[in-house]
Parts: sequence; C-alpha cells; structure tokens
Amino acid sequence: MDVNCLKSTEVEYEIKIRGVTPSGDLDFKRKTLRGLLTQERGNRSFFTIVNPLVFSEDEKDARESLADLKQAINEVVVPVAASARKRICSRLTHLSGRIHRLNAENVDQRGIVVALTEELLILEADFEEKVKPPTSTPHDQQAFQFGMGDPQLSPISPRRSTTTVKPILPYKWGLSFTGSNSQESVISFLEKVESLRVSRGVSKQDLFTSAGDLFKAQAWTWYNINRSRFTDWDDLVQKLRQDFLPYNYDDDLLEEINHRTQGHDEKSALFICAMEGLYNRLSKKPDEQTIVNRIRRNLLPQYVAQLALHEINTISELTRLTKKLEESSSWSTRYKPPSSRKSQLLEPDLSFYPSTSFKSSLRNISTISTNCWNCLKPGHNYQSCRFPRRMFCYGCGARNTIKSKCKNCSKNFNTDGKPLDLVVSTSKDPAPSSFKKTNDASKIKGKSKQSQ
Repeated sequence: MDVNCLKSTEVEYEIKIRGVTPSGDLDFKRKTLRGLLTQERGNRSFFTIVNPLVFSEDEKDARESLADLKQAINEVVVPVAASARKRICSRLTHLSGRIHRLNAENVDQRGIVVALTEELLILEADFEEKVKPPTSTPHDQQAFQFGMGDPQLSPISPRRSTTTVKPILPYKWGLSFTGSNSQESVISFLEKVESLRVSRGVSKQDLFTSAGDLFKAQAWTWYNINRSRFTDWDDLVQKLRQDFLPYNYDDDLLEEINHRTQGHDEKSALFICAMEGLYNRLSKKPDEQTIVNRIRRNLLPQYVAQLALHEINTISELTRLTKKLEESSSWSTRYKPPSSRKSQLLEPDLSFYPSTSFKSSLRNISTISTNCWNCLKPGHNYQSCRFPRRMFCYGCGARNTIKSKCKNCSKNFNTDGKPLDLVVSTSKDPAPSSFKKTNDASKIKGKSKQSQ
C-alpha cells in the first residue's frame, strides 16, 4: 500500500485506527502515516490497530471509497499505466482492510459487511481483467501485422481457441505452516508456496487475500493478530522471516553446510543439489567457485581423490564429473573373471589361458570382491572405510583371518591351501621321518650284534 496513492479521508482513517489523531495538511498526514507503517514493518510500533469509528459513519465512508474506485476502474485505459495500477491497487488494499474492520454488532450490520465484501471482490476481478494483457496466438499477431483484420475471417491463419486456466487457490494445496522449526523451516515453506503459486496460476494479490489458509497452530495466531498490518504478500513474507527465523540463522546454517557430507548410498547429483539448496537459503549467497570448492571437499573420499587433478569452476561441471565416476564405479562392481571352462565356449582357442604361476590366485578369485573388504559395500576400499575395522586378510580380503594365516596369501601354505608341515615330500631323498626310522633300526640292529 503506497501512502501517496491514498486520498485525504483514506489517510485520516489509516492514522486513526493506529491510535494517532491526524493533524496538519495532507502532506503532513501522509508523512505521519508513512512513519507509522515504517515502525510496524520494523517491529518498533507500540500502537495496536483498533477501529474507533462507529459502524454508520465508517460504512458511509467505505461506500464512498467503493463508488470512487468503481469510477476510477471504469475510466482506466488499456494498457494500464504502471502509475494507475499502483494507485488503484493501494486503494483496493486500504478498502479491503477497512471493510474487514467494520464494527458490525448485529445480524443486519454483518449482512452489510458481506455485501460490501462481495462488491469489492467483483471490483477486484474487473480490474484484474483490465490489467491482464490479452492472450493471442502467434498466428493472430501475424494476421493483424499484415492488415488481415479479424483472424477468424483470415484463410491463412484461422483463429485458435484460447482457454484461461482457472487458478487453484491455497486452500486446495494441502500446505500449511505451523511455526515449528522442528517440522519445517520458514524458508522451506516459503519456497514451496512460491513454487505452487506459479505452477497453479495464483497471483500475489490472490495469495495475500487467501493467506489465512496457509497457517496453522501458533503461526495462525501470529497471522490473525498481525494481518491488518500487512500491506501485501511481499510485506507478509518479510515479517514472517523476521519473526520465525532463528537468531544467528546465517552463521548456524553455514556451519551446517560445512558439516554436510555425502552419504555412502547418496547419489552425487542429489547431494550437490542439496548443498546448492542450502546455499540458496543464506541471506547472502557466496560466489559459485566458493560453493564448488566446499562441495568437492564434502564428497565421498574416493571421489575427492579422483577429482584432485581436475580444475572445476562450475556446479554443472562438478555434477558431470561425479556422474562419470559413479558410472565407472558401477562398471567395476559388475566385473566377473573370465571363464576357464573351454568345453562351454564357442571359440575355445580365443579363451583366456591362465599362467601356472597364478593358478592358485585364479582358483580363489571368486572369493575376492570389488567391494570394500571391511564392510563389504561398494564404492570405496578398506583404507577409506568409515565402519569399525573387522578381521580380514589384507592380501585377498578373506574373512576372519589375517595375512600370515591366510590359505591364499601366506607362505606357510602350499598351492592347495594345505599347511606345509603336513605335506609329504615326493622327492627321491628320504623324508625326515624316514631318516628317523632308519636310524632307530640301525641302533637296534647294532645292539643285537653286541649282545651276540
């Protein structure tokens, strides 16, 4: 509501309901009202809005303003100038609040309030139709451009039917704000409202009129007490942020951003979007390079290492590179060793021939996974694993053993996984056990000869 657009009687009314007696000429009264509105926006006002006027005289002035507005809207020339639109919108805002604050004490007076409200709504609709530019198809514009007159009669560009989308008002959205930051922050709520407002064809004026449908619990109490102080939707949004945002919001949010890291099962694109959304909620957003550097540091460790040699300046470039890394990681998890069963192959002469030196490793390759050996999850190795460390072989990843006792990696086992101290030698030299038996037999034979 622009104070300069109001008439003298309207300015006096706005001053009276704020507990101040109007005095001086019109310019002085407008300065007084402007100061009162500035105090209200900054939460520095100690005046409570109360209508001191009796119903009869207040209704008379409201009807005069309504009749004057009807005449002004009828005289508006299309296209509407910005100054005329601003003046009429300010007066409509004033009249809407005035009718809402009429001191109706009985059924008849309440009926008058309802009738005045209906007249005002029709007037709002008439003005909206004049302000809204006419919709026309490109064919229509081309027909008029070349002087073809009515496009409906033009054989070249027949008139296309245009349909006006009916706006879906907030009471059908299923969206509300309770004022509890534990459920949803006020910034998140306002982002959803703006998105739905655009997609469902609702103007800011209609949204301001229907704002009561968007609040519940303590937020509804706040709105109900302060709604007469709001001039338009943008003013309501500003006061909502001031009263419901936590203290030191930017500092706490920046600390939250610094500690927001990518989850093990979280896709990189979704993580980057979440980080960018957090930065968008700051009152002063940093430059893109600063945002990119922070997101890079908070990615999964394996992505941070692989992106170290890349110079990344934009968020879109960072998203593209992380998607490539995820794709390569997905390929590695699907790796399978080549088949050694030649009888099942169509072209056995081109199959893989394992060398004798690593037949034992090929024998156990099925037990080795590309997943982390510690937590058995893909996407990282055991050196960067954040889960508690378990027992496994650091050579092949076998569970519940260590490398010195592993059948696949320890030198104390042969190629078949058997301990060397149990392997019987196949060489021509006698084994230690046979030496022992021979020595024992010779001793016995020697003793028998001595006895003889």
